[in-house]
Amino acid sequence: MLAPIAAPKIFAPGNHALRPAFRSVRLGAGEPQAPCLHEEVISGTHVIALDYSIPGRIPGALARTRSTS
Repeated sequence: MLAPIAAPKIFAPGNHALRPAFRSVRLGAGEPQAPCLHEEVISGTHVIALDYSIPGRIPGALARTRSTS
């Protein structure tokens, strides 16, 4: 559906997204419940997508540090 749009696309899950489904459709790999973190430099701008969701809950949270393993 978004393929015809020529602009760069970065996806981040919303607070109601299910990580395993989001990861399989948008990222295609990784631990199903791991946070979906993404960064990319587009035309000199560093874009960072943070997953602050808490699986099974509506609110989210950011930690001072986050393990990537």
